[in-house]
Amino acid sequence: MEHGEILAVAERCLKVRSGRPARLRLLRELSDAERRNLLLRCELEDGTGVTQRVILKQARGNYDPDDLEAWDTRRLLCDWLGAELLSLVSGHHAARFLGGDREHGLVILEDLGEHRIHLKSTLLGADESEATRALELLMRRLAGMHGETSRELGRYDQLLRALTRAEQPRPLRYFGQDSAEKLAAFLRGLEPLTDELEGALHAAIDAVAARGPFAALIQGDPCLENALLDGADLKLIDFELGRPAHALLDAVYVLSPFPTCSCTGLLPREVSLHLLEQYRLELAKHVPAAAHVSTFNAEVLRACEAWLVYRLGWLLPEAWHETDQRVWERGTTQGRLLTALEQYLWLSEHFGGSARLYGHAARLLGQLASRWPDAERLALFPAFQRR
Repeated sequence: MEHGEILAVAERCLKVRSGRPARLRLLRELSDAERRNLLLRCELEDGTGVTQRVILKQARGNYDPDDLEAWDTRRLLCDWLGAELLSLVSGHHAARFLGGDREHGLVILEDLGEHRIHLKSTLLGADESEATRALELLMRRLAGMHGETSRELGRYDQLLRALTRAEQPRPLRYFGQDSAEKLAAFLRGLEPLTDELEGALHAAIDAVAARGPFAALIQGDPCLENALLDGADLKLIDFELGRPAHALLDAVYVLSPFPTCSCTGLLPREVSLHLLEQYRLELAKHVPAAAHVSTFNAEVLRACEAWLVYRLGWLLPEAWHETDQRVWERGTTQGRLLTALEQYLWLSEHFGGSARLYGHAARLLGQLASRWPDAERLALFPAFQRR
């Protein structure tokens, strides 16, 4: 679609939603040809004389509103649902949802402004206190979002039903859902796979998918570029991997560390634990189970275990069979996997728990360390390297 056609679709959508005429003026395109979405910054005049800036986000690729198995469809619908629910619940955690057009794969969002900076810039800087403060903002924002949406998952289901036009909609498939199968198939090719290990891999995924006491809307990909800072305010963007799931899948990003991020690195362990405690205290205001430290720590291990299976199922086969070809902004695939295993083992020992994958992870770490003797572990983020 040409820009003019997209603006016309968005204007019709806004008029239907608000009941008032809407006029959009294109300011500039924010995305380049390589981005998986088209992003347009526009000025909106809503018929009352008030103007505001908005972002039009349209899915590229193989978007088909009726094919819920297509990745480009799922990610657009997840983004839509996350933004819409948060706008109904609070309006403080992310850019407000202003409307959308399902047929054309278009979402209209509040423009958070050009003056915000990515969280990434603070961690790549040289100021440890500034980086720590920014990460504290992220953890409190995630905890607040999780706490408020933990009571609203029924409303999410209603939005999903309306958007997918299904009387009994199935949850949308998500990144990593088939990780246990992929990892089991790969490990089976190396050596006989025990029923115990295969069951543990599936249990790790199932444990964080069920709607228990810690279920909430998760961002699903709280990477450094998906958190925008403006002084003491931080807002989240990009809910393409968002869904109802275990809240701590987001929180353990500071421990895992940052598993889906191209720009990743380690935090000092005492900083990670401090951030996790900040998150727990905030979440406990909404989720009573988080007030119990031992319960919370057990759930942290479950979330880290799930991310370990997600990441191994995703990356281990390619890293094992080939020279490390995937290009990351920081670190290599092999170094990321070694670091993830070491972090998981350390956390299990720190909490004094009996993590179900501990022995298997320790053995795999030994195998990979021997296979990749020159692989460098992830380094600390630059902001924490002057200690």
